[in-house]
Amino acid sequence: MKEYKITKIVGVVAGILIMFVAIGFGIMYLIGTGLSKALNSGYDQSSSDNSGLTIIIVLLLFGLIMGIMPFLLKNKAWRMIYISLCLIVGIGFTITFIMSIGALGSINEIFILCLGVVFFLQSYFAIKKK
Repeated sequence: MKEYKITKIVGVVAGILIMFVAIGFGIMYLIGTGLSKALNSGYDQSSSDNSGLTIIIVLLLFGLIMGIMPFLLKNKAWRMIYISLCLIVGIGFTITFIMSIGALGSINEIFILCLGVVFFLQSYFAIKKK
């Protein structure tokens, strides 16, 4: 079998899932800010407060990077960067799941936990060269 075949497949799927998270967050952000403006119940969003849009752009770029990096694993330096990045992201999603228990709804929380597990599997597959 080819080296890193499973890693490439799971990496592309994880990248696409992160892009779906970014799109879902973007939709929720736009709905929330629109409703707060319509009901006059939120704070006034000035042009300098674009933190939500920044998060959306960062998540989209991160999903793109995580989908492309498995194809660069022949180089040892890229492999170490990728393994470290997958472990950090897996830990981050797991901590996010623990912090959001009961706040986002069970489907969203399970999705966040599954993303954490997928990134732990990514790092395992990259270490084992599968």
